[in-house]
Amino acid sequence: MKIVICDDNQTDVNVLLKYLNKEHDVTIFNSAEEFLIDFESNISDVDLFVLDIFMKEMTGVSLATKIREFDTEVPICFTSSSSDFYREAYDLYAFQYLIKPIKENEFIQMINKVNEKAKINEKKINSFMDFDLISFKKSGSGFSKASSAVYHGGQVVKFTSFD
Repeated sequence: MKIVICDDNQTDVNVLLKYLNKEHDVTIFNSAEEFLIDFESNISDVDLFVLDIFMKEMTGVSLATKIREFDTEVPICFTSSSSDFYREAYDLYAFQYLIKPIKENEFIQMINKVNEKAKINEKKINSFMDFDLISFKKSGSGFSKASSAVYHGGQVVKFTSFD
C-alpha cells in the first residue's frame, strides 16, 4: 500500500511510522507546500493520504481540497489535535478523522479499512472484466474481451492486451 503522510511534526510522523509495517510504501512530506512542488508525481498511485490539519502555511484541509480536484476517490485520513475541522473533513469525503495523540489500534483499524475498500474495488473491476463484450449504448462505444478491441461508433479504435 502506497501511503503519503503530510505532517510538520516529526514526532507525530515517527509515531505513525512505528505503527506501519515494512510492506507499506510510505512517503513523508513536512508541509503541504513540499508536497505541491511535484504535485502530479506525488499524487499518482497513492492508496491513502494521511494529512495533518494544522501545518505552518497551508492546512491539511487546503491540501485535501487540491487532492480532491485531481482524485475524488482516494482515501484521505485527517489527523489533528482538535475536532474543530470535522465539518470540512466531511465535506471533502474524509475516510477517517483521527484525534492526536493517535492510538495504534485506531490507526491500524483505519489502515485495515482502506485495505478492505481496495479489495472490494478490485473485485468490482475483476468482475467487470469477466464480461466478454461491454457496450456503452449512449456513446456507441464498447470493448470486446475476446478480440481485445476497443470500439467507438462501430469502428475499432484500439487493440489492447491484458498480458
